[in-house]
Amino acid sequence: MVLPCRFQNQSSRTKLNVENIGMAVTLDIGDCNNIHPRDKRPVGERLAYWALAKDYNISAIAYSGPVYKNMVVKGNKVELSFSYAESGLDGWNKQLDGFEVAGQDKLFHRAKSKVIRNGPFQVWSEQVEKPVAVRYAFNNCPVASLFGTNGLPASSFRTDSW
Repeated sequence: MVLPCRFQNQSSRTKLNVENIGMAVTLDIGDCNNIHPRDKRPVGERLAYWALAKDYNISAIAYSGPVYKNMVVKGNKVELSFSYAESGLDGWNKQLDGFEVAGQDKLFHRAKSKVIRNGPFQVWSEQVEKPVAVRYAFNNCPVASLFGTNGLPASSFRTDSW
């Protein structure tokens, strides 16, 4: 994911306050045992997408994976919306994993999720009757499972501020 300068990602509390800066999400290419990905090329390509789109104004280049925008609770399910996902979301034939849902008790439980074609992205847990918060890839070594149709991974996020 690449964030525009001076953009505050409320879901991860990340502030990028320096001009001409971007951030590439590497959840899908990282290594849990080494902070530096072995294969540097995809990292460089993702940062180049940012530069080409933002600095050189090449509008045909997708430069960001999905970024959490907001949530709506409907019954025991949460519908999530994302920026940078105009063409949709995809799991690229992987099980959508890494989601957790919490209720008023603030205890997170593993959640199921589903991309509804031409509809919302839903997350729910059988253990949470009335959800109030969702987290994605919010652990020490997450595996990317949610992508934009442009092939770029979604960033980790949380909807709570606990």
